[in-house]
Amino acid sequence: MSASLTFRPVAFDEIDAAFAIESASYPSDEAATLSGLTYRQSEAGEYFIGCYYKSSQLIGFICATRCSEFEEDSMSTHSPSGEILAIHSVVIKEDERRKGYATKMLKNYLDILSPSPPIKKIALIAKQNLLEFYINSGFTVTRLSPIIHGSDRWFELTLDFIEFKRPKYKVIDAFTSKAGSGNPAAVVWDFGEKDDEWLLGVAKEFNLSETVFVYPLIDGARKLRFFTPMQEISLCGHATLSSGFVFCGEEEVRFLTREDVELIVSKTGGNVKMTFPLKSSKPITENVSSFQKLINEGFKIENEHIGNISGTRDDDGNIFNVLVEVTESGFNSIKPDFNVIKTSPLYTHGIIITKSGGRDDADFSSRYFAPKIGIEEDPVTGSAHCTSGPYWAEKGGKGRVVGFQESERGGRVVCGVDWEGGRVELEGGAVCVCEGKIQF
Repeated sequence: MSASLTFRPVAFDEIDAAFAIESASYPSDEAATLSGLTYRQSEAGEYFIGCYYKSSQLIGFICATRCSEFEEDSMSTHSPSGEILAIHSVVIKEDERRKGYATKMLKNYLDILSPSPPIKKIALIAKQNLLEFYINSGFTVTRLSPIIHGSDRWFELTLDFIEFKRPKYKVIDAFTSKAGSGNPAAVVWDFGEKDDEWLLGVAKEFNLSETVFVYPLIDGARKLRFFTPMQEISLCGHATLSSGFVFCGEEEVRFLTREDVELIVSKTGGNVKMTFPLKSSKPITENVSSFQKLINEGFKIENEHIGNISGTRDDDGNIFNVLVEVTESGFNSIKPDFNVIKTSPLYTHGIIITKSGGRDDADFSSRYFAPKIGIEEDPVTGSAHCTSGPYWAEKGGKGRVVGFQESERGGRVVCGVDWEGGRVELEGGAVCVCEGKIQF
């Protein structure tokens, strides 16, 4: 059921349903009144967020108002410019409890809260049996609350919202189960409304092949934007896998690229699975000698070791990625001249050099070079396997093939091809190697 949960502001005509959940969740001397909930929905609707099953059935909610001082009197009204957000209710229907929904609901609530106008801290009161729940969500117990609310004692908890909303990051080694191998990507979230200059600046600071920025959940999906240290790019497989590793729980997650291409990511065992659009390469039949010369001079591979040359195309019809099948000897003789590769006008993005077979029982091996976008050689490239995987699957008459990218770090990519659906499923391991908050 958790994959069917959505979150949105509670509407006026849903207040009766919210009141029923509230009344069933608290003793009568602690529950909010119907008029109290109606006031909060009317005056502080943006802070009254419902949890819905299949977008329609209200199964829980969180409501809050703003105030300048966290006191019983000030909590009874809403001050739009107040720097404290006072949470009044965090409730889930009784028959839907102990399923992790309250944790998901509170996490989503904190994720989507706008820091403007500024909120300095979030405050609430809770009984002792719920302290662990709120502490695990980032709150700190500050004192026994002086607020009298019913007959039981309450504890006051706060969350430093300014610190909480600092942009967060994790660096993930993708397509590997061993730290220090695979392809590292920085995953950044909670960055608010930063402009493109800031995004590129962060990518330059990490100086990894790709940094991915993950936007808040909207309508069941999170938008992803990918940056190299030089520029924004449309898609990055290992950064998508890294995002899935950070954001996937038990259910699959939906990501959308800048162009609204849908990427479905899930976890299985210790691996992450992703589905991408299939990017078939077509044989290059024009300027073949020019491409052969590029391979000769750019990689020091002689014509006798060059097999099929094919390519994918961008929306303008230009060759995007070049795929070159070579012999074992040709593959082992690769000596890239990055100036030649970078300045060639024959393609716009990158070059895949690939051969049959490889280590760890791989069906094929590859290396990927993209100096045009600031990546001389990529350690492990998920998006390139959306082309090389189908290429070798078709040659071998298989629906599933295993690729190994023979960079210095190296990585293993399992590729499943859905020809009818036009999708490629990529699977690989991931390891978090560091995490923290961005200070600028």
